[in-house]
Amino acid sequence: MLQKIKNNNFIGIALMLLYFYIGEIQHVIFRNDLIVIMALGFAAILLFSKVNFKCITGYEAGWILAYFVFIIFRNSRLAIGEFDINILYYGYLIIIMIILRNKIEWIPSLIRFLYFIAIVHACATIVFKLFPPLFNFYASNFVSPIYYSEVVARYNAGQITGLCVNYGVNAGIIALGTGISALYFIFDDRKKMRSMFLTLFLLFGLLLTGKRSPAIFTVASIFIVYMISAKKRLSKKVFNLLLIITFLLVVSPLVTAVIPQLSVFFDRLLDKQDWMTLGGRTELYDEALRLFKNHKLFGNGWMSYFVETENTIGRVYEAQYSRMMAHNIYLQLLAETGIIGLSTFLYLFLCKVITISKRILNISIDSLCGQEYSKYIACLLYLLIFFLLYGFSGNPLYDAYMYFIAFLCMAGLQSVIIYSNKRMSKYDEKIKS
Repeated sequence: MLQKIKNNNFIGIALMLLYFYIGEIQHVIFRNDLIVIMALGFAAILLFSKVNFKCITGYEAGWILAYFVFIIFRNSRLAIGEFDINILYYGYLIIIMIILRNKIEWIPSLIRFLYFIAIVHACATIVFKLFPPLFNFYASNFVSPIYYSEVVARYNAGQITGLCVNYGVNAGIIALGTGISALYFIFDDRKKMRSMFLTLFLLFGLLLTGKRSPAIFTVASIFIVYMISAKKRLSKKVFNLLLIITFLLVVSPLVTAVIPQLSVFFDRLLDKQDWMTLGGRTELYDEALRLFKNHKLFGNGWMSYFVETENTIGRVYEAQYSRMMAHNIYLQLLAETGIIGLSTFLYLFLCKVITISKRILNISIDSLCGQEYSKYIACLLYLLIFFLLYGFSGNPLYDAYMYFIAFLCMAGLQSVIIYSNKRMSKYDEKIKS
């Protein structure tokens, strides 16, 4: 049993996921990064011993090159004497991608874990919203004093942070599970009622966070995966989907009337003035474009936007937010890595999405690794598409809880491609014989 676990890299995955969860709540409960670094370091040692560098593909070589050139050698935080912990995280993730590509057994474990974590955060969000005394107990006894006032202020504004410090992070985690649950409902013939209930439950928790973009991008990502995978009877499925969307638009005012806790989300969704400034993001975008114009080809260096904003737009924010992210990873990549860097990252992120989408369209999703893996492949595709879409208004390339999942999804899609290649080769050999 232990040998089987080791061979399938479940130990490494478990340690990585432990980091994911502890890393997400450590700003609330823990006062330093020691436990996170220990878990990460131990996992890195375990996994590094299993890397076969003779089998690195061009895709992985691209990640390694981008890692050394953009993230290490041109890191602006290192230039001013600050250690950028992303260096450890990205390096570890590239290693784990190389290790995991030859296995597909770990993919269901990843999806199930994310599903479970999202449900936990949705439960906390709903309970805290409906029962304020429980939130007050949690905030008073568990939230770090550094973030206590912010968590309480968000709660009073109707933006529920759940077990996180930031309501956007809470929304992002719940959004991951919402998409997974919806795809379980679409692709799994068993337990459809349970999947439908959990999808609505998670969506309710997501809307209670008051965060617009994760909810919008969740629906868009599910729609994209649905359209890619619905090869048969596509027109009928499109018609049914349009009916569902129309129904939701019609009943949304009634839902708000019955459940007033959702009014914050819908008020922000209908706020035209807020949309014109994109929630205050236009100022951040202008700063990114200003930096890009200084060094268009190779950019100003990784994390330069983060450092530069302390002396520009950061002066109008509170001390802990004086260094800002652009809330658009594509503009921030332009500012930090230039046209060359943005092109590199886009290729690395989009390559597997395009490849797997073409295969699904050509041979159906059930034919890749067998029908039992269809819903997991759809979930991988959803998570990565959500990451790419969320990059237009969030910071997923710089938030560990997001880019950890994106790297693992890329590893998963790569392993699916390799497995399907082997499967097709065996099938062709069988036909010939």
